Amino acid sequence: MNYPIYLIAASLIVTLLTACGSTKDKDTPPATPKVEIKEKTPKALEPEAKIEAKGVHPYDSDWGYEKENGPNIWAQLSDNYKICESGELQSPINLKWSQPQVNTRKIEFDYKDAPLQISDNGHSIVVQFPPGSNGYFGGKQFELVNLHFHTSSEHTLSGNQLPMEAHLVHKNELGQISIIGIFLIEGRSNPFIEKIWNHIPAKKYQDRLIPNLLVNAKDLIPNRMTYYFYVGSLTTPPCTEGVRWHVLNTPVEVSRDQIIAFRKVYSNNSRPVQPLKSRNVINY
Repeated sequence: MNYPIYLIAASLIVTLLTACGSTKDKDTPPATPKVEIKEKTPKALEPEAKIEAKGVHPYDSDWGYEKENGPNIWAQLSDNYKICESGELQSPINLKWSQPQVNTRKIEFDYKDAPLQISDNGHSIVVQFPPGSNGYFGGKQFELVNLHFHTSSEHTLSGNQLPMEAHLVHKNELGQISIIGIFLIEGRSNPFIEKIWNHIPAKKYQDRLIPNLLVNAKDLIPNRMTYYFYVGSLTTPPCTEGVRWHVLNTPVEVSRDQIIAFRKVYSNNSRPVQPLKSRNVINY
C-alpha cells in the first residue's frame, strides 16, 4: 500500500490514527507526515533537590545532534562509539506495516507511583525511576530505569516521521535492555506529560526532585498493546547492540503546546533511521 506524502490537517491525523486503534488488526495504520510547529518558551523552575544521574543517558557532553558532534560522526568521537558506524543491529529503523501475528510475547506492567525525579542531561529530558517498577516481556522481568523523549520521532512508520517519541528503558539483572517506544502525536493535552513539563530544569545538566509529586509511567501507556518487535541498539552513544525494542502501534496524544514546549528545549534530538540489514521485524 502506498502512503501519502502531503501534509494533512492535524485534526485529521488524530482522527485517522485513533480510528486505527479500534479497527481489526488487518487494517493498515495511516501514515502521519512530519509536522512543523512554531516554538514558544516552556515552563522551567529551579531545582529543589539533587538526584543521582543513572541509566542509559549519562551526562556525556562529547556527542550531540549538531553538525560538529552529530550522528554522522559519533563513531569518530570516541573508540567507545565505533559500533555506531560498524554495527549490524543499529536503531532506530523504518517500520513497514505488516500483518500482525498472534501475540506470544505479551507485555505486562507492575509500575509503582514514585516521586518525580527529572533531569536535563544535555541530550534529552529524562524521568528517572527508583527500584520497584517492573515490566514483564514474555514473562521475563525487567526493571524500569528511565523515561526520555525525542523530537521528531526516531523510528518512522512506512517512511513517515511523527512529532515525538518517548522511550521507557528497562534493564534486567544481567544488564540486558528492553525498551518500549511510544509515538506522540498532536491532539489533546496529556496530563502525565504536563506533570513532567511543569518541572523541566531551567538549565542543562541539572536535576530536580519533586518529593510530593507522584508519577506512574503506566499513565503514558495506551490501551491498545500491539507493537513492532525487533532487536536493535541504543539510539545514542555508545550505540550498544542487543536491545529488545517494542515500538507500540498506537500513538499517544499530546497537545501542540506540549510539543512546542519540548522543542523549545530540544529542537532536534533524534538519530536518523539505520539500515535494517538482515533483521526481522514482527508486528505482534
